Amino acid sequence: APVADSDTSISMTATTGSDPSGPVEYLFTETSGNPGGSSSGWQSSPSHTDTGLSPGTEYTYTVTLRDSLGNTGTASDPASATTTGGNDFSDWIAGYPDVGGQTGPGDDPDGDGVANAVENFFGTDPGAFSKGLEPGVMAGNTFTLTHPQAAAHADDLTVAYRWSKSLQGFHADGATAEGTRVDFTVQPDTPEAGMTTVTATVSGTPVGRLFVDVQVTQD
Repeated sequence: APVADSDTSISMTATTGSDPSGPVEYLFTETSGNPGGSSSGWQSSPSHTDTGLSPGTEYTYTVTLRDSLGNTGTASDPASATTTGGNDFSDWIAGYPDVGGQTGPGDDPDGDGVANAVENFFGTDPGAFSKGLEPGVMAGNTFTLTHPQAAAHADDLTVAYRWSKSLQGFHADGATAEGTRVDFTVQPDTPEAGMTTVTATVSGTPVGRLFVDVQVTQD
């Protein structure tokens, strides 16, 4: 099946064909008509890479074989792939002119303590107050909290949950510090669509209190 290699290219490989008459040829045809998509022309290789495509765009292909006598087979069923990109942080923040030039992932133009990159992950407006992480509840060895979440955050952002006993340094998901280990379980669209429930499970040395943050960094 077609696979996106980058923002602008998709590669595919057909099942290798054969015929008693001699070598076969392959024709990859782009059928969506989206900008930049092109067909291969007849070629001896069963592989094809379509380049010059638009980021974040779906392209659809069929493949046809013909033998050395010019007999042409039936085109395959269509198969699609979507190029990467088209959903970068810079594209997203450009849609908010009210941030007064504070467009970096770590900027906080509305002063709510939620940086722009985290606003993207949450699906909230970087120019308007957001509550961020809702206060959590500790029950036994688990700590549960919620936060809003976008249907899909920017492709060039990486999200990580972290924990701390005292706010004097945060530790990664699954890390052990001073005999305590914390593992996160994330449940999107819980308890309702657009919200995410995060459960931190504590093992090893018990903690009297637990701090959790979400770190969103640009790749």
